[in-house]
Amino acid sequence: MRANDPAVPAPPGGYGYGDGKTMERLTRLFYRAIDVLLFEGPKTTGYGILLGLVIYGLVKGFTPWLTRLGVAQFFDVSLLPSFFYVAAGTLLTNLIASTQRKLQSPVPEEMRALFATIEIARREGGISATEAQQRYLMGIDLHIEQTRNKFQARAEIKPEPPRPARRPRNR
Repeated sequence: MRANDPAVPAPPGGYGYGDGKTMERLTRLFYRAIDVLLFEGPKTTGYGILLGLVIYGLVKGFTPWLTRLGVAQFFDVSLLPSFFYVAAGTLLTNLIASTQRKLQSPVPEEMRALFATIEIARREGGISATEAQQRYLMGIDLHIEQTRNKFQARAEIKPEPPRPARRPRNR
């Protein structure tokens, strides 16, 4: 007798999925997580899926060799399902990309160079502390203005509406 055999009734309360809404909530959460991964870093997520599949293939290919070495006695990695490798690869690549994004400085390189130049001039006595403060503020204002202009230029560029398809001429 099998569990999906119609002659075998389901146990009271189903097969452990609760009221039925639990799986619906988990599925909704799962899809939301996938959307976030694909929206935040589609390239990174794609590399993670590829990495997971490559590792899965390597594990399946080297299973006899790992068994001969005795690794399978402790933990047989060939028994893990393929989606585990895909999930692990995706998680790994997204964690690496996330930490790299957090380690990057939010201050652009041009601003850091300007601040360093002002600080060197102030230390060497070329400008006073008040003048250095004014130059810092002017540099920040200039950066804000450049950023604003860049975003306004992007907003003004509107794509052309699609043209209707031309009909081929009958000759």
